Amino acid sequence: MLNKDYLYQILGSSVTYDQFERQARGGVVNNLNSNIVAKVKIPLPPPKEQKRIVATLDKAFEGLARARSNTEAKLRDIDDLQQSLLHRAFSGELA
Repeated sequence: MLNKDYLYQILGSSVTYDQFERQARGGVVNNLNSNIVAKVKIPLPPPKEQKRIVATLDKAFEGLARARSNTEAKLRDIDDLQQSLLHRAFSGELA
């Protein structure tokens, strides 16, 4: 039995991508087709373990999304501060 969320995660992983790339080499254009996909080997743990892996990845990706959002907000704050300082410097307010 294959958990669809597990399949989605494993197909998007760098390990699977590397296999796709190795299989597609040799032609003028690297096309991904059903023959290449069929040759890719993916680990297939028991369904309970697949669910645990997906839950762990979901939690990690949520944390990464939060961290990215926080970082983007901080970068916007830095940009705003920089613009404010430049405005103050050129308007004579910092003298």
